Amino acid sequence: MSEQLPPARDKLLFTPGPLTTSASVKEAMLHDAGTWDAEFKGVVLGVQRGLLRAAGVEGRGYEVVLMQGSGTYGVEAVAVSCVPRDGKLLVVSNGAYGERLIKILEKASFDYTTNMACRSCGR
Repeated sequence: MSEQLPPARDKLLFTPGPLTTSASVKEAMLHDAGTWDAEFKGVVLGVQRGLLRAAGVEGRGYEVVLMQGSGTYGVEAVAVSCVPRDGKLLVVSNGAYGERLIKILEKASFDYTTNMACRSCGR
């Protein structure tokens, strides 16, 4: 006698961030698009233009560079690329991500101030 298994259910991902995706997003991800495909280039150009428009700087000589990576990757890239070496950052932290940013800033020798002690940094 074979026992019927309940229908499969997507696992919930309990990591910070919007990782549990809808069926429509999963369906869209079934289509492969290469970086040199005209369709892909059109999508990227649309996103870039939309971001420039949203920032109110379209047509004023600014560019948008889309980067693929984790949230930590993006935060680190912006912090070490956009803040002058003699600048100072404010890290408003409520936990692990703030502590991670503090570690990144310390490794990169950036000055910062924060609203809390970094437990895992020994501060």
